[in-house]
Amino acid sequence: MRSIAEDIKAGRQVDLDDVFDAAKPWLRDMAPIFDRIRVKDQKKYFDTMIGQLTREYNLNEAQQDELKEWFDKKAEENTEAFSGVVGNDRSGLEDLIRSTRDMNVDRDLDKFMESTLSGDELTAYKTNRLNERLNNVQDEADRKVTRLDQIVLLDEGQKDQVFGIMVRGSDDYDPGMQLEGLAGDSSALVPGQSRNESILSVLRPAQRNTLDQHRQQERWKAERDLREVGLSLPPDWDLFDNDDF
Repeated sequence: MRSIAEDIKAGRQVDLDDVFDAAKPWLRDMAPIFDRIRVKDQKKYFDTMIGQLTREYNLNEAQQDELKEWFDKKAEENTEAFSGVVGNDRSGLEDLIRSTRDMNVDRDLDKFMESTLSGDELTAYKTNRLNERLNNVQDEADRKVTRLDQIVLLDEGQKDQVFGIMVRGSDDYDPGMQLEGLAGDSSALVPGQSRNESILSVLRPAQRNTLDQHRQQERWKAERDLREVGLSLPPDWDLFDNDDF
């Protein structure tokens, strides 16, 4: 940390991964405190979820105990994932960010609930979760189409195509979903092609140039902001960037 501070004072650029590596011993020492805070926050969220699921799907006492045990196990897994990154000398900041993003419990919870419920309760759960995911997909696609349109000025046909790509590229997408504006749409992610590549194939050359210029400008802004505090932009900057398409 002293070396990093000296580099910053001398005007030399410091890599964020170097900062993370230097902070690891401190993070390891502070891990018990972080774990206690995280466990406390998770317990509040998990208790809320247990109460909500019990009320909505008439869980009996045994099912409630199983659900609590499942949430406790998930909390342990999240703690192990965080500790594994901090305790690994080769891990970088990207690994830490990805580990925190992977702590979402919804998908695994669906599997547990579907193996626990039966009859009308199971049908109601599947229907409700499908509707929740549908709303998430719709909101995400609408938000990203609007964001892209503000940059490159999409025509109506392109908006429909980009919407279809965004929908099918969402983590929450299910082929059984019926979304307004998707009926009859043939937009699809080509096997082996990323969502960004699919979107670029929809844009005209001038629009692709505009988008590229926008991304370069955003990267320049990020580099400028980090330079002001003596840090350099990591090569995996897109992971930190919210302007994702």
